[in-house]
Amino acid sequence: LGRFGSKDDLDLDSNRRLSFLASFLDDEDVRNRNDDVTQCDPVLRWGTISIRDFAASRIGELLKVEPQPDPEWDKETWSAHHGRVSEALAKLGITAMSKQR
Repeated sequence: LGRFGSKDDLDLDSNRRLSFLASFLDDEDVRNRNDDVTQCDPVLRWGTISIRDFAASRIGELLKVEPQPDPEWDKETWSAHHGRVSEALAKLGITAMSKQR
């Protein structure tokens, strides 16, 4: 997810991209610097971040939801950001993609 949805991507299908990212808003897995990191890995900036928070960060960036996340945020602040991101998605009628397992 580190590269997906960045400002550098072409805006070919933003609703599909947002729907894909929204499918990770309930993912509680955590990335940290002890994992095998890549050049585009979010932990290079964040140190440790849950997948759901990173997805909310990307969606917020794409939809210009303020304030932009900060690595120092606590759970309550992230929760408020998730609410703002969910509202922004709902206004656009965007829902999470179905996950197939």
